[in-house]
Amino acid sequence: MVQSILDMPVSDLELMLNKQKKRIIELAKKRDKLRAELDTVESELENLGVASAPKRSKLVRRPRVKNKMPLHKTVYEVLEQNPKGLTINELKDKVLETGYQTKSADFGNVLYQCLYNRPKMFRKDDKTGAYKVVGKTTRKKS
Repeated sequence: MVQSILDMPVSDLELMLNKQKKRIIELAKKRDKLRAELDTVESELENLGVASAPKRSKLVRRPRVKNKMPLHKTVYEVLEQNPKGLTINELKDKVLETGYQTKSADFGNVLYQCLYNRPKMFRKDDKTGAYKVVGKTTRKKS
C-alpha cells in the first residue's frame, strides 16, 4: 500500500528529499558532460566545413499595433460605404487607406478570416466574389 506524504515521518521525508537532490545533481552533471561533448562534435564539424545546427534563440515579440477600432468594425464601415461590395484585394486596400495598421505578412488572409468568421456581419456574393454587409442590399431606383 502506498503511504501518503502527510502520514510519513519526517525522517522518511528527509530521505526522499536527499534522494531527489542527489538525482538532480547527477542529471546536472550528465547534462554538462553532454553539452561539452556536443560542443566538441560541433567544433569538429565546423573544422570540416559543415555548418552546425542554428542556435536556439528566444522568441522576440514585436509590439502589437494598436488601432482605433477592431478590424471587423473597420471592415464593416468600409463595406457600408461600398454597398456593391468589394473583393478581398479591394477591401485590403480600402481598409489600409483608413489608417488601419498591421504588421501581418499576409493581410489578405487576415481579412479573409475576419470575414469568414463573422457570417452574421458579412456575406460573399458568389456571382461577383465581392463581400457585402449582411442585410444591406443594393436596389435600383426606378
